[in-house]
Order: sequence, then structure tokens, then C-alpha cells
Amino acid sequence: MLLTCTITAYIGAGVLEVLRFKMGGLAGAADSRMGTGKVVDGVAEVPFSLYGMGLSFPTKTDETTGPHPRAAVVSFFFMLLICVAPILCMLTWGYVWIGTCRRDTHTYSIRIARWISPYLYSWCGLDTLFIAIFAGALEMNLPCQWIITNHVGKICDKIQHASGKQCVHVDGAIPPGGWCLLAAAVFSFGLFVMTVKAFGHPALCNQRSGWQG
Repeated sequence: MLLTCTITAYIGAGVLEVLRFKMGGLAGAADSRMGTGKVVDGVAEVPFSLYGMGLSFPTKTDETTGPHPRAAVVSFFFMLLICVAPILCMLTWGYVWIGTCRRDTHTYSIRIARWISPYLYSWCGLDTLFIAIFAGALEMNLPCQWIITNHVGKICDKIQHASGKQCVHVDGAIPPGGWCLLAAAVFSFGLFVMTVKAFGHPALCNQRSGWQG
């Protein structure tokens, strides 16, 4: 049951948006008119999907220099922590628990799956990503204002004084996909705890029968 909830929540996080920014001020109005972003009720929105964030890293580079190798490295590790490791974890947990229910506990493949599952979970970054998304949704406007003040603060002050509008104002929101990501992180942690409690952890040299070859 818990495995089913984990898989369902992870699929929801994968197909839905996990983060959304609304860009207000003059920059938001210009962005909505140019059509570079999604426009909802006259406000420019920038949505982020789970896999889109990782796959877009190599493309978000300087057009004059082209894709930077370090961006590809960041994209690789992002997909490893958010895509590959969680999927392998869920497959391994499913194999371990189905095999246990079928009483195939002494087969070599089940023992290997029990041994590697805690280490696979250590590479899952779903909880860390949600914390980053949550912080970004709450506080993205602050670094934006700091950057603007640092580079074009005087110009923006004049524009705001003349028009009564800020240059840029960013509001973040967590759509349903973000909450699915949180659910997947919580459910996967529950599965990890249940699996370790039932079969032990190899790093602790547990001598239960589940770890004996």
C-alpha cells in the first residue's frame, strides 16, 4: 500500500508542475507582451516541471559561448538524484517486499536487493528538492530585488517614482505537483524505515537472517 502511494505521488510530481513563479512589475508586463512566458490573467508565469528543470540546465547558458560542460554535469547529477535513484529505489523495494510475501527470502537476488536498497535511498534527493522549491517559492523575490538593486538600482528607483510600479516583482507558488513531490518524499522515507526495520542495514553489520548469505 505504501509503495503504491509512493509511486502514485512520484508520477504526479513528474507529470505536473512542481513550482511556479509570477513575474510582476514592468518586467512582467514586458514579458507577457513579448510572449516569452505563459500569461495568465495578464500576469507572466514561469512554470517548472520536475524533469524540465534538470533537462533545461545545459540550454540555459550564454548564447555567445554555447552550452557549458559544467551545466551538463549539473543536469546529470540532478537527473541522477531526482529520476534514476528514486525509480531504482521503488523498483528495489517492490522486488524485496513482493519476494518476501512470496517467501522467496533466501534467493540470491532478494538478498542483493535488500543489501543495495539503503544505499540507493541515500542517493534520493526528493526531500532536498522540495525544501529548495519551498524556499524558492517563499523568498525568490528577495534575491531578485538584491540583484536589481545592485546592478540597476538607480534606474529602477526612477522608473518606480515615475510610474509607481516596481521594475520586477516575483511571487512564487507551489502547485499540486510540488505537494506530490513532498508526498513522494515522505512515503519513500516511510518505505526506507520499514525496509530497514524489517531486514536491517548492511552498514550497521546487522546479523538478522535477511542479511545472511
